[in-house]
Amino acid sequence: MVEVRNYGKFLQTDEWGEEVFILVGQIAIAHAQLCHQLFLAPKRIKQITLEEWGEEGEKDFVPKKIKLIKRELAARLGEVPPELSELLEEIVTANSERNAVIHAYWGCTKKEGKIIAWHRIWENTDLGVNKDDLRALRDKLRRLRHGLSLHTRILENPENPSKPSASYPSIETNEGQE
Repeated sequence: MVEVRNYGKFLQTDEWGEEVFILVGQIAIAHAQLCHQLFLAPKRIKQITLEEWGEEGEKDFVPKKIKLIKRELAARLGEVPPELSELLEEIVTANSERNAVIHAYWGCTKKEGKIIAWHRIWENTDLGVNKDDLRALRDKLRRLRHGLSLHTRILENPENPSKPSASYPSIETNEGQE
């Protein structure tokens, strides 16, 4: 990582290669699915229906949703269980890492018409374009999405956490979706 002050010298390009396009798309999708779990978590903790929950938390950003989830957990359980607290903090970190992919300035350096370097600038730092890092972030977002879903489903339906409540169809199947 290199600090960059003048990234206007880097060229914008669409020559990233199919794998980078796919990975960035997978990161965006996994993050959107994680955000949906963050939306559902307080509803599950409160054990209410989607109709009762409404769109109360739909427009909040991730850090604000995390605070709401912690508040609801404390109200219901008296505290935030340590393993869930760690998961929520990891979500905040992963959200920042995702922002450094989705909202970064992507560019390249060319010499004699050939690309000689790839750049991904976030907060004045060139993070580069490393496919292994992108894969790791994608996998982390998926793991966090699944972990949050499992934890909150246990709170919503302790007898059978793998079965969603009647107010929300299964995420593992297309049950209830048309």
